[in-house]
Amino acid sequence: MTVSGDAQNIVVNDNALVYQAASCSSKDLLVETNAFSEEITNTIKSALMAAAVGMMYGGIPAARHARKRYIEQSNAEVYRHRIEAVRSAHNAAIRGFLRYGWRWSWRVAAFVTVFKSSRLNVTEDIITEIDNKLQNDSAKSDMEKIEDILSRKHDEHQIK
Repeated sequence: MTVSGDAQNIVVNDNALVYQAASCSSKDLLVETNAFSEEITNTIKSALMAAAVGMMYGGIPAARHARKRYIEQSNAEVYRHRIEAVRSAHNAAIRGFLRYGWRWSWRVAAFVTVFKSSRLNVTEDIITEIDNKLQNDSAKSDMEKIEDILSRKHDEHQIK
């Protein structure tokens, strides 16, 4: 179901209401809809992905090592069933995975977040600088065009 107005657009899709005023900028829309900006969303997604990759990178080798070490150290231990022995080895592997996976996870996520946010700030500064230069250059070129037109008219008057 879609409902729209003339001065404002109100769209209803699957019980979600989106309000968009015709004269609002994109930043105003983000504030009105209580959503995060695309840059922040991308930074959060990158941090979560980095945390997952860090968890795998640190956790898998640590789990293998912890399981192998547990088996080597518990040779003389007596278990009632084979399942109990396997469960103990798996528990050791899980503890190693979580311990070292967490260590790598938060460090990689922090690095990616700092890198991404600093890159974002640098990019915003560069874009602002380019916009300022373009505005200054366009103002200068406009002034040159006006002066050229005025000088042509002045030259035409002198010729006559």
